[in-house]
Amino acid sequence: MPFGELLLEHKDCGGWVHSVSFSASGDQLAWVAHNSSITVIDAAQGKEVTQLTTELLPLLSVLFVSPTEIVAAGHDCCPYQFSYRGPGALEFVKKLDVPKQTSKGSLSAMQHFRNLDKKATEEDSNEVEALHQNSIMQLCIVSGVKAKVERYSSVGLDGAMVIWDFKVHMSNYVFNAAVHRGFHLENQM
Repeated sequence: MPFGELLLEHKDCGGWVHSVSFSASGDQLAWVAHNSSITVIDAAQGKEVTQLTTELLPLLSVLFVSPTEIVAAGHDCCPYQFSYRGPGALEFVKKLDVPKQTSKGSLSAMQHFRNLDKKATEEDSNEVEALHQNSIMQLCIVSGVKAKVERYSSVGLDGAMVIWDFKVHMSNYVFNAAVHRGFHLENQM
């Protein structure tokens, strides 16, 4: 096709599109929009569009990390994993960030009242319980290939870059494959 040719126009985005990512095969295109949605269009399935509107803050970056797994991140300051199994089968899997471990030691009465005087509050609640302290703007592959990403990075407005390991839990895939073939896992183990 000639350069600049319009391939598809999708009118139900619901907001500004912040980021797009092709799958490794090039058959699927995922995008995240300002209405907190993630959408996948599948060219192999007749340009079927599957959209999932989340309860998260708007997502700003999206990345295919395997043929069926997608990572997206944005204003919530942590990455999330989504699974795409085909048209109509886009679902939230899990939050990929673990809360920061804080050591809350015992404060003396004098230190407690000193904090009240300085901050007019009992606790410092300005810190987000995530590795990033501000919106994640970009996700990039660090190692592996697009069909099987091993590590990816996230860069946030807080100036931090975090390297994440991506692990697919094979037990879930073995279980799903066994169920679809009609086998029971007890027979295989």
